[in-house]
Amino acid sequence: GREYIVEGGQERGPWLYESERITVLVNRVSWHGKQCYVADVRLRDGECFFGGFANETPPGRKTEMPYKIARRYEAVLGLTADFLCHHANPKGVMIRDGKVYYDGRSADMLAVFEDGGMDVFRAGSVDAEELLAMGASDVFAFGPILIEDGEINPKINSHPLRPGNYRTGIGLVEQGHAIAVVTADGFTFREFARLFQDYRCDWAYNLDGGHSASMVFMGEQLNIHGYLAELGVYQRPLPDLVMAGRSKKVPGPDDPVRYRANR
Repeated sequence: GREYIVEGGQERGPWLYESERITVLVNRVSWHGKQCYVADVRLRDGECFFGGFANETPPGRKTEMPYKIARRYEAVLGLTADFLCHHANPKGVMIRDGKVYYDGRSADMLAVFEDGGMDVFRAGSVDAEELLAMGASDVFAFGPILIEDGEINPKINSHPLRPGNYRTGIGLVEQGHAIAVVTADGFTFREFARLFQDYRCDWAYNLDGGHSASMVFMGEQLNIHGYLAELGVYQRPLPDLVMAGRSKKVPGPDDPVRYRANR
């Protein structure tokens, strides 16, 4: 089918991909003086977000640079997921492509359903069996939920990860219309929640951040880890991504990279 791609400058964008089933528009935005990359994602005809792994077996146990994972899946958009293999993290239900990896009750969850819909669930409110029965294909468990029914979740004010850091998150404006954000500056949870409120999200969910935080568009990572680069700290390799859209125009995993953020 028809594909339309616009790629702005490496630093500023905008970046646009459009096909019959998905539109992804990424802009680098200054929010109260702080930099972030905001992807407006429109999904049609049952298109949905999906999870995928680094190129190792067993899946979710090895790590790889985010751009390589995204390229292997020919993903239009790739985001840091929930660091599936990090055993020290509190676990919720973690499902990838219908397979249950964890059936935990300790972390808020983001579920993607086979019909393309998405929803968030509080820790312990559902188990893996119930989510599969609802038609969940992928369930991510990092959290916390930042916004529910348009209101900031009060639990974020006491969450141990609330101080400023690089962030990754997804918010839902309405079914078929999501906002995905990776920040290039430190955001507290409250600031991150307010950002999603400004985009009129009904709910918003926090994914893994810090120097795991990544946003990949058409096989190139957009965000650079600011001051950490001066210390020789770059993008952390990851076990998995949450992705949207597929295109044969995405470069292969071993093709040259053009954006310096891929380091």
